[in-house]
Amino acid sequence: MKKHSATCNDELNDGLEIVPCDAPSNGGAPHLYMIRRNDEDVPLAVIQFQCGPRNGPDSEDGVTHTSVIALLIHQLECFQKGPLPSRETTLLITKLEEALDLCHRRSRDRYARGVLGEAKP
Repeated sequence: MKKHSATCNDELNDGLEIVPCDAPSNGGAPHLYMIRRNDEDVPLAVIQFQCGPRNGPDSEDGVTHTSVIALLIHQLECFQKGPLPSRETTLLITKLEEALDLCHRRSRDRYARGVLGEAKP
C-alpha cells in the first residue's frame, strides 16, 4: 500500500508516515491506519474507522471522520486557552468546524437518500 507522509517541513512531522493497513473496502477506502516514525514498525497511533453501517451483519466498529475532526477541534480549543494561543490555531479551528459541518451535511444527505452506511453515491 502507498505510504503517505505527514511531512510539512518541520522536525516533528517530517519523520512520520501514515500507513493504510488493510485493503480498500467496497466503499473504496481502507479502514485501518497506523501512524509511525519512518522505517519503524511500532505504531505511534492506530486508527480504526467504521467499516459498514453500525450494527450491520458485516460491520467493523470504529471511529468516524466526524469524531476525529471533533477530537482535533477540542484539542486545539484547549491549546487556545493555554499559554500560546495564535491566529493560525483560530483559523485551523474554523476550518475544522467547516469540515465538521460538511460531514454532518453529507450524513444527513445520505440518510435522506437511504444510502447512509452503504457504498453507494
